[in-house]
Amino acid sequence: MLVIVVIYFRDNNIGLFARKSKSVAVVEDAAAYNNIFEINYNKEIQSALLNSNYNVAARLGFLQLLSLLGNKKLIDYGIEKTNFDYQFQLMNTKYYKDFLLAAHNYEYAWYSGYIVNESQYKIIAQHYKNLEEQLQD
Repeated sequence: MLVIVVIYFRDNNIGLFARKSKSVAVVEDAAAYNNIFEINYNKEIQSALLNSNYNVAARLGFLQLLSLLGNKKLIDYGIEKTNFDYQFQLMNTKYYKDFLLAAHNYEYAWYSGYIVNESQYKIIAQHYKNLEEQLQD
């Protein structure tokens, strides 16, 4: 019976028996992205992709979206604000659902602790691109 309980806890990542998740190797200076309006996104994303650091590339793509939304005055960007704050600001716009998906993808890539692979990144990047194209209209 004890073995079954231990296996259950391990399989459901509960307590002491939880499996250690792979940590994301982040090679970046977090302070370098404090001002999202001054980042050269094309250069930084290409650099991350060349190093197969898809988590950083996904983060940069999302920061680029926040920058675009801020420039278009659709959100009031602030470093202390959360994605929920931006979702609330976009609630009655045509961008709301696509922003929810973009924020979900970003949070998965940046906060989950799992390493995003190339095919996952391509899906995330396509969602970002769809929203970016809407913002160009």
